[in-house]
Amino acid sequence: MTLRGVEITMAANEARLQGLRDLLLDVGSGSACVRFFADTDRPAFGEPSALPMLVELPLAKPCGEIVAGRLRLLARDAAGAMILESGIANWGRIVSAAGALVMDVDVSAEGGDGQIQIPDSTQLYAGGYLTLAPNSYIE
Repeated sequence: MTLRGVEITMAANEARLQGLRDLLLDVGSGSACVRFFADTDRPAFGEPSALPMLVELPLAKPCGEIVAGRLRLLARDAAGAMILESGIANWGRIVSAAGALVMDVDVSAEGGDGQIQIPDSTQLYAGGYLTLAPNSYIE
């Protein structure tokens, strides 16, 4: 027997993503956010980073828009968020507006393989500002 992955329609996938956004990410009095970390080996899901957080980037509310079967994340402020620590952003933790852990994701420069993509480079410098590249998608 050959195993096949789950296959769903575009409509079902978009409903799943809308539920993720509307019923989990955006629920709460705050804003969902992406927290960026420099660990080269991402810790097990839900475990703390061994290194300090580089930056916390608040997301808009709603935190994104559904485009062609993917949830495109949107930063709350066009200027982004101030970077607190210098380092190479290797992974991110997406947290709901209520402060609950939702998912851990890979980070890359724009055009890379990460679900979260940032402009120019993953090398971040304290005192600078970080925002999302327009192609930061959750699938």
